[in-house]
Amino acid sequence: MDIKEVRLNIIQVAVVIVQTIAVVGYVGRQAGKIDNVSESTTRIERNQEVQAADNKIWKSKIEADLADLKVRTALLEARINTYVK
Repeated sequence: MDIKEVRLNIIQVAVVIVQTIAVVGYVGRQAGKIDNVSESTTRIERNQEVQAADNKIWKSKIEADLADLKVRTALLEARINTYVK
């Protein structure tokens, strides 16, 4: 091997090393983006679960208020009927 071939081989190895470093960096950045998306998805799912629980509470409150209103209406109608007779 003469010096030109050795220099050429060194340059080729250096290029491969630089390309490898670039690829590793790119893959690392993409993995970071995937982690961020995964964390965001998890946070959204948790928020949806909390919202669903809140919705159940509000639904129960509305149903209770509606039942109370029906009872009060029935009592009022009964009172009115006693005055009408």
